[in-house]
Amino acid sequence: MTGDLAAVGIDPFDEAVYRAVLARNSAAPAELADELDCSADRAARALSRLHDAGLVGRLAGARRRYAAIEPQAAVEALVRARAGELDRVRQAAAELSRVFDAAHSGGLTEEVEFVTGREALGRWFVRLQQEARGEVRTLDRPPYALTTANPVEASALRRGVRYRAVYAPEALEWPGVLDDIRSLVARGEEARVLPGLRVKLAIADDQLALMPLSLELDLTDVRAALIRPSALLDALIDYWELAWRQGAPLGGL
Repeated sequence: MTGDLAAVGIDPFDEAVYRAVLARNSAAPAELADELDCSADRAARALSRLHDAGLVGRLAGARRRYAAIEPQAAVEALVRARAGELDRVRQAAAELSRVFDAAHSGGLTEEVEFVTGREALGRWFVRLQQEARGEVRTLDRPPYALTTANPVEASALRRGVRYRAVYAPEALEWPGVLDDIRSLVARGEEARVLPGLRVKLAIADDQLALMPLSLELDLTDVRAALIRPSALLDALIDYWELAWRQGAPLGGL
């Protein structure tokens, strides 16, 4: 698995599937499973993500068969989409730099608050969900400083709060996470997957965001930012919406 397409959001396994399809006129999940030594379900999920990314097309017929889209045009479209995403990230980075400078100069405003420690992060994640009235939106990927189970979400779903979550593919490989997602989807969570996701984020309505500041989570020294209504929160909401549009629905979990 080369990972040459990681920069445009295609993870190494999906790229291996794409290369296998390129080498054939067409391919079915079971055929690729034999070639790549994986389950047919895993190959099918990869083909679905590749289809959503515009790298393969599904052929007509009752059986699921896919053919590769011409690589030059298909990959160039992904490059253009990622360029637009990077422009939004640059905008968010400018706001984050302002927050960083303010924090180190003593000029931090009420728009951003920093919390440190696993227990503080857990309390704020619970509070964010409990205070949500309309919707909670998340970006989720390993590593995890807290347990992956989220009983607060089940309670919020019952009182009518909408949950939409975008997961990195590697989250599905983390012990226990896939079962947790299945349980939450059964209760009403809307879930998508997006290769290349590099941010962890939770947003309650459009009023509060919780964002860990490092993906190398030290369980004793987790640091996160609480972001209240501001240009930074607007940028993070825009980034989340972009990730949601680019994510593939997690069907058939």
